[in-house]
Amino acid sequence: MTTFNIKYTRQFIGLLGFIMLVFFQACSKESAEVVEEQKSELPDGQEEVTSEQFKLSEMHLVHPEKRDFPASISTTGVIDVPPSDKSVVFASTGGYIKTSNLMEGDFVRKGQVVASIDNPELVAMQQEYLELTQDLNYLGSELERQKLMYEEKITAKKNYLKAQSEYNTTKARHAGLKKQLSLFNVSPTQASRGNFSSTVNIYAPTSGYITKVHITKGSYVAPSTEIMEIVNSDNLQLELTVYEKDVLQIKKDQRILFKIPEMDATYFEAKVHLIGQAIDENRTVRVYGNIDDNRDATFLPGMFIEADIVTEEKSVISLPETAVAEMENTYFVLRLNDKDAEAYTFEQLEVEVGDTKNGFTEIKTKIDTTAQFLDKGAYELIQ
Repeated sequence: MTTFNIKYTRQFIGLLGFIMLVFFQACSKESAEVVEEQKSELPDGQEEVTSEQFKLSEMHLVHPEKRDFPASISTTGVIDVPPSDKSVVFASTGGYIKTSNLMEGDFVRKGQVVASIDNPELVAMQQEYLELTQDLNYLGSELERQKLMYEEKITAKKNYLKAQSEYNTTKARHAGLKKQLSLFNVSPTQASRGNFSSTVNIYAPTSGYITKVHITKGSYVAPSTEIMEIVNSDNLQLELTVYEKDVLQIKKDQRILFKIPEMDATYFEAKVHLIGQAIDENRTVRVYGNIDDNRDATFLPGMFIEADIVTEEKSVISLPETAVAEMENTYFVLRLNDKDAEAYTFEQLEVEVGDTKNGFTEIKTKIDTTAQFLDKGAYELIQ
């Protein structure tokens, strides 16, 4: 009896399960048919988003707006400084580097000691200068004495002329050696007092940042060896490369919008101030621009930039580029048709677009500027 009950109980459970499966399949089919029926209720070219989906997807509605979309020539270049703000420091004499504590990136002021060179031969030059200074004093007195004696007919004219020649020769040697010591940054006044030094200080010719250093302490340098480079970054400029076909559109004082790709998409402004008059082997021309005052920006010489030289100013209707969806080279936007507590209904519009600048796309097709358009998620709804 027990075996019989278990057998039929299992059969009953199996039958019940089959009936429930058939029921759920029927419900699912009915639900799918309802959804399909709801979809089919929307006209072609319209899309619907539930309020919950709109909120969860962080969608937004925007109005078309007029924005400045300048016609421009796209180019690339670097940030640089004028030649007048770039200084190369040379060794004024040969010798061994005694002190050199500066590194690339250090800021120096005009007249600051940037290095010192030890050259024992300078002592001999200073000694000779001292001797010439003393000889010049003696020969000057002797010339005065010979002049008086010649005027009083006490001595021959040749003695006077000889004294004059010796004085002038010594004076020329003295002046030349004084100039030479000054070029070596050695004080002739100290040398004439017997205060000799074998150390030559090298001074910064301008204020700025050190961009190159070619010496180390103890290394030997020959005269006119390049020691370092100093750049004054107060007058940074743009150096742009423009193709020959575009250069005739460029005029002085035109706006330049530029950015540094490695930083972010922020655009800065400059103005054309000089257009090159020679075409190089790549059929390009150099165009230079003065950077506008950007106190919050940090630019360094040598930075690569992307730039647009504005050749014509125009104001156009635009939408955020996230509101424009592209499908097989055709562009669409979604205009809000209806909205209630349950859903948003959008109409799909095909549009002709122009340039994209600073996150906005030019809409060439005439659209209702009072209407609202979906800013985010248009591509996902249209595809």
